Amino acid sequence: MADENVRNLRDGTITLKDAGANTLELVVDTGDLSWVETSNITDIKDRQRLSHMRLGEEESVTLSFSLKYKYSVANGSEPLSPYEVFHFQDGAAAWASTNDCGDVKTLDIKFVMVDPCSTGEDETVLFRKVPLPGITFEEGDEFNTMSFEGKAFITKPSIYRGTTTTTTTV
Repeated sequence: MADENVRNLRDGTITLKDAGANTLELVVDTGDLSWVETSNITDIKDRQRLSHMRLGEEESVTLSFSLKYKYSVANGSEPLSPYEVFHFQDGAAAWASTNDCGDVKTLDIKFVMVDPCSTGEDETVLFRKVPLPGITFEEGDEFNTMSFEGKAFITKPSIYRGTTTTTTTV
């Protein structure tokens, strides 16, 4: 039996944000989120015996999510699709990349899981500088599904718990 008090995307939102004031909030019906943080540890030996460990090269965190969504709300006059935003095209052509160096365009992605039992105890997971390596979109009779697989130009996400007004500065 599922725990009714679990924070997850069932009661959450996903916000896509550019470097300016543009945002697209996806109200999630059902979804999932996963990420992998990698720590490269190098064993240092002294005369063929383990001596100590050192941190190796940093790796970008990988993330994936999929969601069924009801509708999207944009801050412009017409709602944008997530597809347009991820590709910086059509209504999102003027969005500014969060990557200030290089030719890869990125967005910040914020996941907010609302606490179903307590006001002000929402959980926020923030990934900065996320480029678009892959999207899978499936249209359906009852709902649409979008899946995303990629990486963020960070070693781990920022995770906060508290009121959304104090944790949503992206």
